[in-house]
Amino acid sequence: MGLVNAKCPYSLLNVQSASGASDLTGRARIRDAAIELFAAAGFDKTSVKAIAEAAGVSPGLVIHHYGSKDELKRVCDEHVMAKLLDERFASVRAPSPDVVRALLVEAASAGAKFNYIARLLVEPGKAGDELFSRLVARTEQNLSEGRESGSIRPASDPEATAMLVTVFGLAQFMMRDRFAQVLGSDLFSAEGAARLTVPTLEILTEGLYADTGLLETARNALAGQSNTDSDEGEGDV
Repeated sequence: MGLVNAKCPYSLLNVQSASGASDLTGRARIRDAAIELFAAAGFDKTSVKAIAEAAGVSPGLVIHHYGSKDELKRVCDEHVMAKLLDERFASVRAPSPDVVRALLVEAASAGAKFNYIARLLVEPGKAGDELFSRLVARTEQNLSEGRESGSIRPASDPEATAMLVTVFGLAQFMMRDRFAQVLGSDLFSAEGAARLTVPTLEILTEGLYADTGLLETARNALAGQSNTDSDEGEGDV
């Protein structure tokens, strides 16, 4: 997993990897256990009994705290999305080597939340739709701020660019096993994250093509198509 950018919402720079000791109440243990089980097996295949056993409480206490499995999932959705969209490192524009190393170590312990994100995005439901919309909106905002500061290049279509950057980052959640096959290590391990960090930043910072030939060809072709469509429209009037 790459440290994509300090301003990108899905970056390791913005994901808190573990709950603090002060958060380990019975209610929080139930929530964290549910996150792991929902991520691994899906909502429908996870029972309240299984969540209770994983949290070390009774099924009755799960219902006491959350009322229903549906409400527990809603709380899990909100918790994971809040962690994903956390801004605690948003001001770090040029992380020091020490910060980068610390974040790489955190990668493995955040695996359950990353798996949960992947489950949200592939399973039908409002939570996944909302998550993707919020990520794109946050990315578009961050890229806009970067353009204003001069750290991000201008874009011909900011909204489409934000969507593509978001998808680029989310691919690591959606294809974790496939990444591991190629890398030879888990994407969310410190080793896997370290392997992807520099190549990711190379692509985002330096680009891929060595010349602008394809870009100019596409621009000219689309500009010609737009002019043709405009002329045809005028002829129909």
